[in-house]
Amino acid sequence: MPLAFALILMPEKLTRKAAKERTRQRLLDGLLDVARAEGIQGLTTTKIADAAGVAQSSFYFHFEDMDDAMREAAEKIGAQVRDAIRAERRKIDLGDPQNTLRAVQAATINAFLAEPMFAQLFLRHRRDATSPLGETFAELLNESRRELADDMEKYLGSLPTPEIYADLFIAMSMAVVEGLLDHRLEDREACLDALVHVVGGAMTTAPPTK
Repeated sequence: MPLAFALILMPEKLTRKAAKERTRQRLLDGLLDVARAEGIQGLTTTKIADAAGVAQSSFYFHFEDMDDAMREAAEKIGAQVRDAIRAERRKIDLGDPQNTLRAVQAATINAFLAEPMFAQLFLRHRRDATSPLGETFAELLNESRRELADDMEKYLGSLPTPEIYADLFIAMSMAVVEGLLDHRLEDREACLDALVHVVGGAMTTAPPTK
């Protein structure tokens, strides 16, 4: 067999750094798989390693403890949620503010509901400043609040104190997420209609800036 052809068929050998990063990502994915299946209370290093297909000893090579791993997993999912919401905000259509508002709120709610375990953790720990998860979620929430307030100020220049409306938007969206997760609310589309009615109405009737 010609050498060049043989080299093409040979699997690419990972560098030590790349192999280490791949194992770390497999452990994070394993943590999320176990948490989705059994909840946070079901997490053990053995189960995570089994789900990742690596030795149990690998866990402590990559993470200090379970809190460290959970914090990084939360950052990973949080980034996915944030990116989904940002993607919708980039589609803002000033000629159709109601549908734009609905799309952004739908993206927020759908992104959380796509990861119910993450959403439950977020709702439970977002105000817990004493835990690694709480710190991670608080940072995510503050960043999202700032970005949303900046967008509101940019696209709705006459809106006074946009940070208040950003908080209103986020708080109501989280209330709907919680209601849907708890099955107190069932109709997601009706929830979105209500959110647009309340938040959109508040924005359009806001007193002008002084």
